[in-house]
Amino acid sequence: MKLFDEIPYIETDELILRRISPEDAPFITEMNNNPMVRRYLPVFLAEYSFKNTEEAVSAMYGSIFENRESLFLGIYPKDTNEFAGIIEVYNYEPKHSKASIGSRLRQSCWGNGIARKATIAIIDYLFCETDILCITAHAISENLASNKILPSLGFTLREKEVLDDWGYKAIVNKYYLYKPGSGYVYIKD
Repeated sequence: MKLFDEIPYIETDELILRRISPEDAPFITEMNNNPMVRRYLPVFLAEYSFKNTEEAVSAMYGSIFENRESLFLGIYPKDTNEFAGIIEVYNYEPKHSKASIGSRLRQSCWGNGIARKATIAIIDYLFCETDILCITAHAISENLASNKILPSLGFTLREKEVLDDWGYKAIVNKYYLYKPGSGYVYIKD
């Protein structure tokens, strides 16, 4: 199956990754307006391109998904079933079987393994259920948690502390993960 053939519902022992509902809009607004969260985010997130978060949620499963720009899934811990954050798959390159991932969590959900567990779940989905052979991830250098999680999950640091355009000049670390046994080698056009 190719990425973007469906909007997946992913369930693990502790989390559900699923389509974001309009009822989650206030949580997304709170998350994205929190300066502690926002300092690690690019300024061109899809949510910022619309008048309000409800409109953004609608577009996530309309034009954004249909145009294969991004796949957004809400992160819901099973113990609360409350919106904890977003995991996103973007920059899909079907020719290279490659995509990027990123996540953002509400600050109240930091520090309890949710980002790690959600990242494991999306990696498993991408490598086991889709055509993806290479996953990339970028983390702002000062985001110590993300820069700890990615290598612990097998990502290789390819570029360290490089200047990147996140709508501002961000210093980021760029990571790659290849599907085990794929023999994948990515050659940039």
